[in-house]
Amino acid sequence: MIKRVINEFDIHEVLLNFPEIVVGDAPITRVHHEFRESEKSRVDIIIESEDKHYIVEIKNRELTYDDIMQARRYILESRNNNVVGVIVGRSIKEELKRLAENLGLKVFIIGENIPRQLKICGDCKHPYPYHLKSCPKCGSKIVELEIHF
Repeated sequence: MIKRVINEFDIHEVLLNFPEIVVGDAPITRVHHEFRESEKSRVDIIIESEDKHYIVEIKNRELTYDDIMQARRYILESRNNNVVGVIVGRSIKEELKRLAENLGLKVFIIGENIPRQLKICGDCKHPYPYHLKSCPKCGSKIVELEIHF
């Protein structure tokens, strides 16, 4: 089966189902969608692991200064101590990427550090780059889903 990612909601759906795309191998304990972190803030996705709290802001376009500041505000408003801010978009200017990283945000760009095409392993459900012949985590060649951004 092929999942085509067309809009921002599609990106939300992919990251909700496969949060490993942005948190790597961190052991995930919970995932929340459009979570109200404070009275003023509704975070796109929150991913909880044993030791970290990932706040994920998603845009289906080029990331802007305002997007970076929005993600930074979510971190500052968070009630958790060990917070990692993640911002996902289609592109970003180099100076804005440096700003985001200097503010402690992890920047994920579709087509750069998120491959435009992914496979989802049919055995372990791990997402991996489309060009690989088998899952790097378990070695399976069974593909449950292909994701095309």
